Amino acid sequence: MVDLESSLRFNPKEVGKFGIGLWHQHSGTPPLDWNLVALEDTLGPFDWTMEAYEIAILCFCSELHVSEYLAQRNNPVPLVPPAAAIWASFSILQGHFVLGPIVDVSHEVCWHEPLRAGDPVRLTGKITEKYEKRGRHYLVWNTLCTRANGKAVFDVRHTIIDLSMMEVA
Repeated sequence: MVDLESSLRFNPKEVGKFGIGLWHQHSGTPPLDWNLVALEDTLGPFDWTMEAYEIAILCFCSELHVSEYLAQRNNPVPLVPPAAAIWASFSILQGHFVLGPIVDVSHEVCWHEPLRAGDPVRLTGKITEKYEKRGRHYLVWNTLCTRANGKAVFDVRHTIIDLSMMEVA
């Protein structure tokens, strides 16, 4: 029998500290309205710390079976996997808007240095493009993750299509 609590390094006091995304939506969080989103709109800043149990959940949910991450199972401060940058980028948008139907089109991720569980960082974002192409409404934003000293950890260029804007025939 596996002791789930110790295998994930789960700390009940850390639940909800992800700090962005659905956890911080409330009744006043507006729906994403492509027509109202403006270029240069800022997202965040959000202080963020990814805990070891969140890394285990992310690896499980994204079916990340890379030996370097699986080998960290008993490491109390594992490396944050690359997929976390996409999760963080998508979540920073969800911290500002309730999303309707969308297509997650692309992610361009650049890691500048490793990040470990428990490292405090800050996420900021900015809407950089919005355009219509063949009747589809695209929204592009950049997310930057930095340490307290301002040093970049990763950045993401994220593109979605807002399907709520599509006309149904």
